[in-house]
Amino acid sequence: MENENSTNENPKVLREEGNGKGCENLKCCGGKKIDFSSNNRNVIYSIGLIGALVYFVSTAHSLGAIVLGIFKALVWPALVVFGLMKFLGM
Repeated sequence: MENENSTNENPKVLREEGNGKGCENLKCCGGKKIDFSSNNRNVIYSIGLIGALVYFVSTAHSLGAIVLGIFKALVWPALVVFGLMKFLGM
């Protein structure tokens, strides 16, 4: 059983924010604030992935186009960055 005063270091622990009191009195997280910002990026990418899948698969007219659409949906951020760099002449 874990000791509630244990000092396990979590790489996702943020600095204390808010009213200056922090969350020392919270027993659920050991008084540490946890960083959830990477989850926000994952949600945004997931929504984009689902949207791209719907678009590319719905416009496909053959099995090969469906497979290509799934691949494009997985790598669409790289395609956007490549197109932007090409447009900017980089």
